[in-house]
Amino acid sequence: MIASGSMDNTIRLWNPATGEAIGNPLKAHTKWITSISWEPLHLRSPPKYLASSSKDCSVKIWNVTNQTLEVSLTSHTASVTKVIFFF
Repeated sequence: MIASGSMDNTIRLWNPATGEAIGNPLKAHTKWITSISWEPLHLRSPPKYLASSSKDCSVKIWNVTNQTLEVSLTSHTASVTKVIFFF
């Protein structure tokens, strides 16, 4: 699975074999996506979680299995430009 973030404030999941979108766009950010990071493969394969950051000063944790927002981290006071899973 491939994930992409856009200036339309959404994240899309893609099937790399077919090039087709998987499900609906993930929507919760109010400004464009600046970074995406998958859960490390050594924790779970295939990964269940995806983190995204945005110009809206937030980080979101998504469950890609059921395409839902799990956690919204909103304490930043400026744009979040990078997000990384680290374990």
